[in-house]
Amino acid sequence: KIQTALLCSHIERTTYTVHMSEAFVGLWFSSSWYLALVMFAFLGARGSWRFASILTGCRHSSTEATLHQNKLLQEHGGVDLLEEQVTIGDHAINTVLIQPRSASGGPTTIREASSQRADEHALVMCHGFGGGVGIWYRNLAEISRRVQKPVRVYAFDWRGMGLSSRSHFDPATASANRPPEAIQEGDSEPESEQEYAERWFLESFDAWCDQLSLERFTLLGHSFGGYLAGVYAMQRPERIAHLVLASPVGLPPRPPDFDFNQLAKRSLFHRVAVYAWTRRMTPQSLIRLGGPFGRRLMNFYTRRRFRSLPEAELDTLTEYLLQLCSAEPSGEHALHSILEPGAYAHRPLLPRFMEHSASLPPITFVYGVHDWMDCRSAYQLAEHLSSSSLSASSSASSSSPAKVSVLRLPNSGHHMYMENPEDFNEAVVRVLNAQ
Repeated sequence: KIQTALLCSHIERTTYTVHMSEAFVGLWFSSSWYLALVMFAFLGARGSWRFASILTGCRHSSTEATLHQNKLLQEHGGVDLLEEQVTIGDHAINTVLIQPRSASGGPTTIREASSQRADEHALVMCHGFGGGVGIWYRNLAEISRRVQKPVRVYAFDWRGMGLSSRSHFDPATASANRPPEAIQEGDSEPESEQEYAERWFLESFDAWCDQLSLERFTLLGHSFGGYLAGVYAMQRPERIAHLVLASPVGLPPRPPDFDFNQLAKRSLFHRVAVYAWTRRMTPQSLIRLGGPFGRRLMNFYTRRRFRSLPEAELDTLTEYLLQLCSAEPSGEHALHSILEPGAYAHRPLLPRFMEHSASLPPITFVYGVHDWMDCRSAYQLAEHLSSSSLSASSSASSSSPAKVSVLRLPNSGHHMYMENPEDFNEAVVRVLNAQ
């Protein structure tokens, strides 16, 4: 009995040691994320970013980011690439213009080229959340080459994102920052956080269009950029010849039975996700605060998400996105002002599109067949505007709703422009050729 008791005691001590070792290893791997949560909770977004850059050496280099951006864009050459920081008031917008390769002596700045080619149609491409100009490297040159008439093809980084100025975004001062011209007669309601976030991006974009002589153009937006592009098309419909929304976020309203707080009860992962969202953390926060693990996490993401890309392109794309995520937090904090948990918008586009149906430009929705965005709302809008158009025709109305088409591209998901660039570029070229 004594011998059996001693043997059992030894087994228990050995099992305890193994479990403690496993726990220590797990803690060692996850400590950077716990540190990230603690730093974010106590120091806030900007303070934790500065502390992390000192502690972990996770530093952003705009020069290195620009090099990776241009390396991506030059992967598919044959065109002239002009890159410029276009100054808009107290901030600058990183801008790229693609134009056919010409002899020496052509324009050397985007403003000069835009002024000389002001009579040509233009395409403006807006990246999604966490992206930048460089994500369009499989599209810009190819679209410029294949379109049947001269077209200025622009891509830019939203204010506070990519390589644009990292202006301070503070939704707490929404009403105080509202300019007098933005207050319409009889408007006594204070500006909401959601309205402030939209205005923070779109006032800058509108001024950018003025700087580059963009009076009327085709506007293409992906994901978060698609949401902003849709809002802009409602605000300035006279400027938009055609609206292309590639897997836009925030189109459908939140389902009445969706309860974000109930997700926390499902698993530890969901509890962490709920906590991170309520603390206004972003994916970029984890990359920055992960320190030396940030590069590994970004490398894991790009190779999992874009596994079909060549290895050399994946390396450049990983470094480019890592540099963008390592920059000072700014426009990324508008994510929580514009979206609810579950990627539903506080001010969803679908009911707003229906309300402004008479003034909307033609809209083309583009989704991947494996897209995690729900395309049913796009079909719902198309059906609604089609029936409204028939009603307008029968009543001889002077204004008819916009035409809406929905495309689903094979062999692609949310990032169809990169996963299936051939079909994506063809869809955009068809839109441009029809102008």
